[in-house]
Formats: sequence, structure tokens, C-alpha cells
Amino acid sequence: MKIIFKITDVDSNIIEVKICRISSHKPIDEFSAKTTNITQLDFTNYENLVHSIVKANINRINSQDEKENVLKENIPDDISEVNLESLKNKVIEYEYKDKTYTLLNMNRVNL
Repeated sequence: MKIIFKITDVDSNIIEVKICRISSHKPIDEFSAKTTNITQLDFTNYENLVHSIVKANINRINSQDEKENVLKENIPDDISEVNLESLKNKVIEYEYKDKTYTLLNMNRVNL
């Protein structure tokens, strides 16, 4: 899953963030901005900062998906077969749960 976000305001201890999937049907500016406490963020490097912003707001992505209308072409078919030929050209639904992972800080070791 690819996620995009936009920081719309920075205050002394909070930021306002708009976040959505990169494949969203709406532009990112149409999503509402929500506040995130800066104490939740990891400023050790760029990758950790971006990861911590997304991690602090990931639940909003899931709630956006639930509110989003499903395109007519994407409505899943009612299927319970295991024959691949019968699954051909069918829209199949599966609820995929992302496994949580965290980035590890590493130090370079010169030998």
C-alpha cells in the first residue's frame, strides 16, 4: 500500500496532516487535516520521520476506505469455488491485514 500525506500546518508541538492512499479517488486536498502530536514523531532521519508520521495516522487510511464508495466495476462477485477457471475474470474480495513492522536504527561499524 502506497500512502501520501501533506503537512498543512506546523505549530510548536503539533502538526496538521492530510493523508490518503496514492490511488485514492479524491485529491489529497479534499481530505480533512488532522493534528498529530510532535512528541510521537521520530526525528533521527528522514525515513524514520516519514514512517512515524504515517504510523501515527494509519488508522485514518482504514476509516477513509470504509467511507469511500466502491466503484460499480469493483463490486466483488459472490464466489466460493477453488477452480481457477471459474475464478477467471471475476472480481474477488479479500481483506488483507498489513503486518506491522518498525524501522531499526543502525550504526555504521567500520572494521
